[in-house]
Amino acid sequence: MSSVGTRHPEKVAGLIYLDAGFPYAYYDGSRGDLLLDTIDLRRKLDLMMPGVGPPQNFKEFIQELLQTSLPRFEKDLQDQQQALQLTPNQSPGTIVPPNQPGS
Repeated sequence: MSSVGTRHPEKVAGLIYLDAGFPYAYYDGSRGDLLLDTIDLRRKLDLMMPGVGPPQNFKEFIQELLQTSLPRFEKDLQDQQQALQLTPNQSPGTIVPPNQPGS
């Protein structure tokens, strides 16, 4: 539902989640999510591997990476770095969830 609502907002008047227990159900591209954006970026980068083959329009694909995916991922990493600075006792490799609204 979130995916359809995000990709086609002009066709969706509203969404009602009855069981939204997964992080992607609450995903907001403007806020990002390190884990979800990492998965998306990895999927896109895998398309550039030899033998897999680039997308049909490689020029647009590269432009989308440079203008959207990589800046979003960079913001996620900066948010993660800031969260780690605020909580110095985290073990290496721990992803600190960002503050949620109202928390």
